[in-house]
Amino acid sequence: MLLAHQDEDELELQDGVKRPEPTPLPVQQMAVLMLLRFAEAASVFSFLPFLDELLTSVTGGDEAKVGYYAGTMESTRQLVSFAVVMYWSHLSDYVGRKPILLLGTLALSVSMFSFGLSKTFLGLVISRCIFSALNSNAGVIKGTIGEITDCTNSASAFALLHVPWSVGSSFGAFIGGWLARPADRFPTWFSGTIWKDYPYFLPCFIMSMVSLIACIIVCFVLNESVPGSRLYKPKPKDNSPEDRPLLAAQDSETLVSADPATQETQKPVPVRSLLTWKVLLPISNYVSIACLHAAFNVVQPLFLAMPIHLGGLALPTHLIGVIMAIYGVINSLVQTFLLGRLVQRFGVKAIYMSATGALIPIFSLSPAMNICAKLNMEGLVWTLEWHFHIYFHQRNAAEHKAALALRDAVLRLRRDGAFVAVPLFRVNEGPVGPHPVGSYEIWVPSETFASVFSYLCMHRGDLSILVHPLTREQTFTFLTLDENRDHEIRVAWIGPSFPLDLSMLPLRSDEIPLQYPSLKLGYSGTPSLTLEQRLKIGANVERRLQSEKEAARAPPRELSIQRTGVVSI
Repeated sequence: MLLAHQDEDELELQDGVKRPEPTPLPVQQMAVLMLLRFAEAASVFSFLPFLDELLTSVTGGDEAKVGYYAGTMESTRQLVSFAVVMYWSHLSDYVGRKPILLLGTLALSVSMFSFGLSKTFLGLVISRCIFSALNSNAGVIKGTIGEITDCTNSASAFALLHVPWSVGSSFGAFIGGWLARPADRFPTWFSGTIWKDYPYFLPCFIMSMVSLIACIIVCFVLNESVPGSRLYKPKPKDNSPEDRPLLAAQDSETLVSADPATQETQKPVPVRSLLTWKVLLPISNYVSIACLHAAFNVVQPLFLAMPIHLGGLALPTHLIGVIMAIYGVINSLVQTFLLGRLVQRFGVKAIYMSATGALIPIFSLSPAMNICAKLNMEGLVWTLEWHFHIYFHQRNAAEHKAALALRDAVLRLRRDGAFVAVPLFRVNEGPVGPHPVGSYEIWVPSETFASVFSYLCMHRGDLSILVHPLTREQTFTFLTLDENRDHEIRVAWIGPSFPLDLSMLPLRSDEIPLQYPSLKLGYSGTPSLTLEQRLKIGANVERRLQSEKEAARAPPRELSIQRTGVVSI
């Protein structure tokens, strides 16, 4: 009902009933509770941008099973939460809200710290379950707000709860996306071994510290709101109905002095009496929307990160963090400034039905975007540079001497103009990265690949040489570098092969450094022929070969790209 202003001290309803002004919100207590919501949202969303990479790395590298593992981890966490949420909420009625909030926030800090250090799937699940088993802050925070507000300001207090959650989700997603694998993204600042051994620890550590700071603030600032609990400090009593807490808890002294009728109304309501159609219907709707919302939160980052051939968009981690952060900001703005007006204009039922119906196109757009990505971008792979890794057993003096002699020969031939090949100045005297023995690297642009490959085949002696491309993959609208595939699938060996430790390589990187750009070769060079010129040359070759009976015929170009997944340049 609309309110009309009557004077500075009171408001009057249209039917003439007077209503006092809203009680000012307890700013300090609300700020602490909102900080807890922020910390929890930031922690929950911080690992989602790199969830696909993390699960791929701890489950054997099979990206096709990432969805299964993600669903298993989240379902286990939710089952644990379902088993304990009522216990912690009920316990908070006796020991108070503050101890339960302290325990839940501390558990969140420990959970994120452990999550960042986990290298097995079981470790990830246990870390998440620590949070779910000991944290029931969402319900306890709402109960606390009901006890520190009254009927004049409770609606405003509850409406504020969504703001820190949306801001926290944006902050957490941004931090998780940008600070994952810091040794690869910011090698100058994060060159230590810990950042390479635990590439996802930094964002988890930051979220752990945020939760720990929130826990300390709760300890010293938040007031207990449950009368009769050990930490509760009584306030001056005010018998005016408007100033009574929305969820008025009574201490033992009040219960003793109350008459029998009052005591009867203050007893807890039996659960069986709540099993009515008017209660079950909104609960079932809430369960349905919560299920869809939880599914979207898990599916969205996986869809953005998974390879195109598995149904995703193969976007880099930091971009996923940006996308999710923007989503959180827009969500916060809409909830804060538009939702209330839309509800007043169209009603709660209409807005709920519209929001639920909107989930149909939201979930449908994901496969549609993947189809567009497959039609337009999948299969475009550039290979303009190569690495030759010459291997030698570091304790074998003869092999070591032969490897260095071969290196000197390559340098002399480059000096004399035979080809362009750039050995790295450093010679690894032992295992480094994925390489199990001593080695050194030779960078070769595609312009002189054939000459270098031929020379090394003929003059390697008994040495083994790993040859792999430095491919750039076109994924949707972004270029990425997949070192894992370059060392495992696109690899070739001159001589006997060696087992590689691929766990030392990033799964996918959008940071594509240029090697020796001053040479203007490889990726730093300008193609001598345009794509149109190459197509004309190819068509001319096909036309000339039509008279050659022993020459195989090329398939249509679209089918060729779809089958091979490679475009040669």
